[in-house]
Amino acid sequence: MKKRLLFVCIVIALASFFSIFGCTVKKSSNSEGGSETVSQSGSECDETQENGTQEKVNHKSLIEKYVGKAGTEYKAHTYMLKKSASSRYSAEEWIDSDGGLRLPFVPDDIKQTVTSATFGEYKALDELSGLECFYVPDELVAEVSTAELADVFMSYGYNSGIILAIAPRPEPADFEREFEYDLSHCNALEESLRRNDFAAEYLKIYMAESFPEYYEGMEEENFGLYSSGANKTCTLNMLEVLLAQPEACEQLTDGQRLMLVKRVIEKERLGEQGKLFYSDGGYGYRSFFFACITGELYLSGEMAYVPDIKGEIERQNDPWLVAIKEMDLTDEERKVTDKYIGENK
Repeated sequence: MKKRLLFVCIVIALASFFSIFGCTVKKSSNSEGGSETVSQSGSECDETQENGTQEKVNHKSLIEKYVGKAGTEYKAHTYMLKKSASSRYSAEEWIDSDGGLRLPFVPDDIKQTVTSATFGEYKALDELSGLECFYVPDELVAEVSTAELADVFMSYGYNSGIILAIAPRPEPADFEREFEYDLSHCNALEESLRRNDFAAEYLKIYMAESFPEYYEGMEEENFGLYSSGANKTCTLNMLEVLLAQPEACEQLTDGQRLMLVKRVIEKERLGEQGKLFYSDGGYGYRSFFFACITGELYLSGEMAYVPDIKGEIERQNDPWLVAIKEMDLTDEERKVTDKYIGENK
């Protein structure tokens, strides 16, 4: 299946990923920047109570649960300290002659050459090199515009391939952890999600970008094109996750919400036709936007009491569910939304 092919490809390119993943998520979930809820007694919500039970904690969204508050340490900074790494470029190098934010390097120049018996020679971005190079210095990242932060994140995603399980069909047990893992690799992403205008900026990008198409045998015929399309698909699916959060719904206007949902439906149709990455016959196409607003990918209540999980994301009363039911959609578009959020769902 295509998702498995991508999995093999990126594991080759980023061989260290799974060897570090287990400790990464545990560390970052306890970082200073985490959105940790405190119980009424003042103890952390995931601590065992005197009677041996754990208090139930609900979070509004992935953002509330995992994104740090303004002024707290970024998860990427915590992770760099863990790996004895540091940002490679100074604040001065990140600023262009007009005072705007720009990448102080050419992404292809920091990639390493990888030789594979299956796919030949190609270039890939090492996990730690990507983290160090794309880390925007702390004294600068909070000062630049959300649009500039979004551009940094998109470049990181398109070039790194590190946004792994967001692209195929992750299991709920992995999804939230890997969302946090992505936060721990790009402080521009975490800072953007602390803003009250992130939704409009990521919506602009999602509406403007084309969806990479897959064809059988692409990986053997042109692995460079395949890898590029896979990375782009990962990143655009991540945008669906961000825009599916309740905060995004609240930030967008009615017109912007309608525009987004129609675009998601358009992508759904292409996926069901088998024209996109990860739309195989065995599983069909999965919309990350709809999977998030219905809570399909979030950890269940029984998992919410595991010490490093820190609570459950609320599945009821999502503002997107109400907004979509009130939208002026065509009958064909409504068939798509009903598949996920129909009256009997």
